[in-house]
Amino acid sequence: LVRLSRRQEGPGSAVWLEHKLRLASERERPEVVVALARAQLEQGQTDTALSTLRAEFERRPERNAAATQLLSQLLREAGRDEELGSVLLRLANLAEGESEVLPLAREATRLFHRALVQKKLVRPDALVEAADLALGHAPHDVALCAMAAEALSALGRHGDAQKLLVHSLHHFGRRRSPERGLVHVQLASV
Repeated sequence: LVRLSRRQEGPGSAVWLEHKLRLASERERPEVVVALARAQLEQGQTDTALSTLRAEFERRPERNAAATQLLSQLLREAGRDEELGSVLLRLANLAEGESEVLPLAREATRLFHRALVQKKLVRPDALVEAADLALGHAPHDVALCAMAAEALSALGRHGDAQKLLVHSLHHFGRRRSPERGLVHVQLASV
């Protein structure tokens, strides 16, 4: 039935898939959700498709990789850095092993930081959480330390930001690299 509804054009396919989703078993649900979101996208209902995918992600993020991937793609295309960062942070918290956690947490940190720089970040604590998770797996990553320190400063936690930057300086040792100089500049501004 899902394949037949995909062939059908017009508003009926999304309506039919919405009904099918309400009746779908747990096994059928992932395929129906993605089909519904795609039908909504074909009809120009991007916000509705995002809502459908968000609801599925909130329900069980680990169960529907295709829906999560489509949600991430749509959020990236729409430039919704904080929302995408939240999705990636949640996935990082569910992931197991450094090879899965670190890339997700690092990307979430980067997205939250970009939203902070653009003054669009509503929750600076999310940036701190993502950076802490990433730094737990890559403690000497200077870029992560710098982003976390900036978030801590935005939250008014200047002492914590200073401690993090001083820790980052110890990683450089005595060499006087340009990166070490940038950390000193950031430390002076905290």
